[in-house]
Amino acid sequence: MPRLNRIHLPAVVRRIPRKATVLAIAAAFVAVNAAVPAASQTVTEPMAPAALDDWFDGVVQDAGIPGAAIVVVRDGQIVHEHGVGIADDSGRPVTGQTPFVIGSLAKSLTALAVVQLADRGRLDLDAPVRRYLPDFAVADPPAGRMITIRQLLNQTSGLPGAAGTAPLSAPATTLADQVRALGSVRLASAPGAAYQYSNANYVVLGRVIEVVSAQSYEAYMQAHVFRPLAMSHTSSDLATAQADGLGRAHRLWFGLPDSHQPLFREDLAPAGFIASSAEDLGHVLVAEMNGGRFGTTSVASPNAIAQLWAGTAAAGPAGRYAMGWFDGTFDGERIIAHAGSSTDMASYQAVIPSRGLGVVVLFNAQSVMYELLHKPDSIGQAAVARLIGHEGPGTLALFYPAFDLLALLVLATLSRNLIRLVQSSLVPRSRPWPTTWRARGMLAVRLYLDLVVPSAILTRAPELLGAGWLVLVRTDLGLVLAVIALMRLLDGAVRGLRTVRALRLSDPAASLMPSPAGSGLATPRGG
Repeated sequence: MPRLNRIHLPAVVRRIPRKATVLAIAAAFVAVNAAVPAASQTVTEPMAPAALDDWFDGVVQDAGIPGAAIVVVRDGQIVHEHGVGIADDSGRPVTGQTPFVIGSLAKSLTALAVVQLADRGRLDLDAPVRRYLPDFAVADPPAGRMITIRQLLNQTSGLPGAAGTAPLSAPATTLADQVRALGSVRLASAPGAAYQYSNANYVVLGRVIEVVSAQSYEAYMQAHVFRPLAMSHTSSDLATAQADGLGRAHRLWFGLPDSHQPLFREDLAPAGFIASSAEDLGHVLVAEMNGGRFGTTSVASPNAIAQLWAGTAAAGPAGRYAMGWFDGTFDGERIIAHAGSSTDMASYQAVIPSRGLGVVVLFNAQSVMYELLHKPDSIGQAAVARLIGHEGPGTLALFYPAFDLLALLVLATLSRNLIRLVQSSLVPRSRPWPTTWRARGMLAVRLYLDLVVPSAILTRAPELLGAGWLVLVRTDLGLVLAVIALMRLLDGAVRGLRTVRALRLSDPAASLMPSPAGSGLATPRGG
């Protein structure tokens, strides 16, 4: 057979830098993992709950999460629970009874307590908040007087998202103080006009529970929700949760978990800081799937549960927001679900009403990247998919190896280019101001990369990620973005200095300047 000749690519293709090709391949790998289900995720028939264990262990290990738990509810009872990994540094294993901080899954518990009070005639969901909290106010007092309990429940009060995240950067206070602090907050929209997800809505609801019941939030929840539902590993009190076995939390940094006490804010408990176990949350699903009844105990009427699940506020791809739940569709079937994150732990719960199926998944680790790309949620959704015999979403397999490789390549490329730029700037060169359209286009691209891009990163990242740079640089994504922005600014500064120097050297007037000797003529050698 003849030897294969070398393939002669078009010249334009041969000039593409190899580094650009590598970066493109790495970026494509990350994108494909994020969007495309792995072949092993294709399911042809419903999977038995116990058969999930090996798969669940694998995806948790792939995610680099030290510990996780899953519970499956079927036809009104818990049919399977499973823990994987460790709860703390002692190596204590995770079980279905291990408490985790459940993040925004707390909203479904707060909403259950509110509709329970409405069931018992203690409050009116359509009444203004000020009927129960006379001192409740926002920056626009007339608008604040219009906000109702129902609007808080379905996230249409107009309270902005920032009003719910800002308290995380301030010292802990009380529910009453958190509600009082809303007096300076401007609404993002008129009450009832639009969906706006905000933890502040559920903080106010927690305070409503306190005032209406004349009990602390924790006391009411224990007496009327947790104990009736046999939730013996659930509390909004940190000391109680720690005594009950609340483990360590982890923030993943380039895929590596640290170990620390979980973030816990009792003054924000109704919105996101309740500790609970997968088994306990399974009891909540049992009750709500049974129209409010758990065993012989009724915690709410069927009508109240129907309201909890009935989406009323359009919330984009997630469907419609109900009361502490999203009401949407999943592979053509109705799904009632919600995800939670407390920055260092994550959670997901879902119900497929037509299948009598419920799933709770809890994780003791989280990262900024996982939160942005909803990796913990995707694991929960993939579990639901297997149980109903559908092809689930991708779970971002091998995400951190791909992200780390891409970050390393990007930063290495920027570093090499910057070093070469500095080296070339040491040799004086005269360059005329660009006059051709091509040269001007290249200058515009450079200005965009060295000025617009880093400026956008530095100004917009804190807003988009909900934290200042002092916090962001301690995260993997924040550190990478900060380094990229600073290197681009440094690149622009070096290029700017080099351009000024080159323009001076190319200035025709420079050749007419007198010599240091004052003659204007160079002295011949040996003269």
